[in-house]
Amino acid sequence: NMAGEPPREEFELRDWLLKSPKLPDIYVIALQEFISLNPITAFTGPSDARIQDWEELILLTINENKEKKTYVKVGSQAMVGLFIVVFVQKDNLKHISNVHFDYKKLGFRGMVGNKGAVLAKFNYFNTSFCMIDCHLSHGQDNFKERFGQLSELYQWITLVNNIETPIKDADRVFFMGDFNFRIMLKNEVCRAKAKLETLEELVKYDQFWTNCRDVMNKKEDPILKEHPIKFLPTYKYDIKTSTFDTSSKKRPPAWCDRIMWVLGNGNGDEISCIEYNSIGSSCYSDHK
Repeated sequence: NMAGEPPREEFELRDWLLKSPKLPDIYVIALQEFISLNPITAFTGPSDARIQDWEELILLTINENKEKKTYVKVGSQAMVGLFIVVFVQKDNLKHISNVHFDYKKLGFRGMVGNKGAVLAKFNYFNTSFCMIDCHLSHGQDNFKERFGQLSELYQWITLVNNIETPIKDADRVFFMGDFNFRIMLKNEVCRAKAKLETLEELVKYDQFWTNCRDVMNKKEDPILKEHPIKFLPTYKYDIKTSTFDTSSKKRPPAWCDRIMWVLGNGNGDEISCIEYNSIGSSCYSDHK
């Protein structure tokens, strides 16, 4: 979540995009609030220039890799503050097929795109991927609404564009983005545990894993899996610092920013996560 910040040359993206010891075949970059959200932009959306600036900065960064591999853009989709873009190593572009992008508005009964999702679907060799970049409702107590939105998005991808093969039947389905799930502890307790980095204790009170079995128990709901969380809460920080929110609102720390994948019907059962982390050195947003 970029908190509306435009891309700038001083942004150091290498720690984020070139940290993995093994260079990936494909990059899928999912941003939220890549423009400032207000009543005007909720309807007008991002400018072409903002989209192009982000694409150019990301591409410039990943093409500075030590293996001197060249990446090219597969495609992208933007909706208000949401943006998803896919890059692949140039030598493997010929193995990408069946590319499809789409979006879903969830704000104000589906009429406004301040909340919702953008989607990238493609085949790589013989494996089909569906990547959903989402931004769900905010607020400490709105967790049932967030679960409802996740369920709605999962139903949406079964129908999107009426394509022949339902996207939910893709071999690999990922949800990523700002889920806005919070930690169900008093603010001062949450902050104290975060400061001491007693993460196992904090995770026990994470809204998603505390409530998902009770709320998402219908047959049509997705079964989601997440790699164990071993990093500090990703929200909310004073911008340009690693200090939790000191504003008058003093929002409690939370793991708003997540990546999960769908299990079931053989989809996602063979996925293994190499690394799952936040970038503590990233200080240009109120998220990490």
